[in-house]
Amino acid sequence: MMIMFMRYSAMAATGAMVICGLPASGQEKGPSKWSGFCDLDVGPPKPCRISDEMSADGQHDLRFVFAGTAVSFFGRNAGPWWQGELNGRPAMGYERYRGYVVFSTTDLKTTFEWCGKLSAGPQC
Repeated sequence: MMIMFMRYSAMAATGAMVICGLPASGQEKGPSKWSGFCDLDVGPPKPCRISDEMSADGQHDLRFVFAGTAVSFFGRNAGPWWQGELNGRPAMGYERYRGYVVFSTTDLKTTFEWCGKLSAGPQC
């Protein structure tokens, strides 16, 4: 009798985990979105919309939209360092502090930076 009870309890617990593991309607995972400031090729920072969708293997798909311009970075980070592609070209980046990242293509022809807020001057 005790063995049957233990089996039933284990099946009930497993069933509860399966039910609890399903996302509720309307709660599907999507990209994180927020506002910040962006600039391309050392121009003045402009307000921008930012989204980041991270895959299971740790790849970030970052999208930035500002002043009629769209920029994308696809890659991963290790601490403050980033490696991937900026608009489809090989790039590296460095997070100077939380919420402020500077990227450059490896040929140094394109730079891009984003930040969560402006500093005392008109820059990130």
